[in-house]
Amino acid sequence: MNETFLITGATGKTAALVARQLHTQGADVRALVRNETKAAGLAAAGVTLALGDFTDAAPEVLESQLDERRDTQAGEAHHARYFLG
Repeated sequence: MNETFLITGATGKTAALVARQLHTQGADVRALVRNETKAAGLAAAGVTLALGDFTDAAPEVLESQLDERRDTQAGEAHHARYFLG
């Protein structure tokens, strides 16, 4: 799978399950979290944590996470998706 997913609310039950499943399937998963300690299980599972709050400058946070993926995958086609948990 050559897709990037940014999951918000990733420390909740449903979004955490989605993040783990996507990562297991080979997706590049980034979890937008407010509390790194609470998200330690996601990080241990291999999900990349993006520290931030969706209500604080959301467009900038989302774009910075996805732009980083574009920069590291130059020349390689991929898609980015959001999951609002």
